[in-house]
Amino acid sequence: MHLELNRISKRYGYQWILRDLDLEISSGSILGVNGLNGSGKSTLIKILSGFLSPSDGKIIHSIDNKKINIADVYKSVSWVAPYLSLTDNYTIEEMYNIQAKFKRMKTESFLEFIDVIDLAEHQLKYIKDFSSGMQQRLQLGLAILSDTPLLLLDEPTSYLDSNAISWYHTLLQKHINGRTVVIASNDSGDLEECNESVDVLNFK
Repeated sequence: MHLELNRISKRYGYQWILRDLDLEISSGSILGVNGLNGSGKSTLIKILSGFLSPSDGKIIHSIDNKKINIADVYKSVSWVAPYLSLTDNYTIEEMYNIQAKFKRMKTESFLEFIDVIDLAEHQLKYIKDFSSGMQQRLQLGLAILSDTPLLLLDEPTSYLDSNAISWYHTLLQKHINGRTVVIASNDSGDLEECNESVDVLNFK
């Protein structure tokens, strides 16, 4: 997916979070978005996803030079963020089956999926009984293993221990080719796969 941002600005009340951001994200590129906490990284991710509209400016999503209506962008996006929550009273299998109804999955079955995310021993538990790290692992698995052209990762290693961080990087590197990926974080380790970067502090 190709994204073009023309003079994107966003404010909440009288406070400008982003101002006059011009950015082109080429199809297949891996962009890192850095900046301090509260600097606008998550706001930019939400705008890229189509979930949040800019106060000013225009964003264009396209695939193979065909523009996508903003109302349909969600069909082509997978998104992970600490502020996005899973459905607490579902099991992993129920969550996977719902995801598979809306997104084509890279795994051929639930059994393959749960093996890849290494949570097989917890498959009968409800998500509300998972630790924060287990929930983050499930979110990452659902997003990275969805066959979508745009992958948005906001603070992807939040709540992960060192072993889980290593698992995440291995999974991402295996499923990153051909996708447009945007990773927002102030942790340099999260951005090691990125070949381009933007600092949102330059757009205040």
